[in-house]
Amino acid sequence: MAAVLHLYWAFGGNSGQSLSAPEFSGRAAFHVPRYANAIVALGLLVAALILVVRSGALGSAVRTQVTAAPARLMAIGFALRALGEFHYLGFFKSVRGTRFAYYDTWFYSPFFVCLAVICATAGSD
Repeated sequence: MAAVLHLYWAFGGNSGQSLSAPEFSGRAAFHVPRYANAIVALGLLVAALILVVRSGALGSAVRTQVTAAPARLMAIGFALRALGEFHYLGFFKSVRGTRFAYYDTWFYSPFFVCLAVICATAGSD
């Protein structure tokens, strides 16, 4: 679903974007270019495919060690996103009190923790 949302933004959609980027003084802290949304969407689709392969849904012969390392890397990446960069993103952000900060604390960061756990579990044998 997140990949579809990023594709929507990549093709010019605006709905929900105000809650998707950190804010500073009531304005978006940075502008995300459309191509960046397309790259994120592609990355999310690849991540989903890796998890599908790791689950064994495509058969046990396809579930190989080749997909274990990417699943572990995804777990690390999602965990790092949940922790944040200590300013705008993650549980340890210093900028609070904005709509994005609220959603990041109560939805986005916990979601990334769940993704990290799922990927770490999928990456283990």
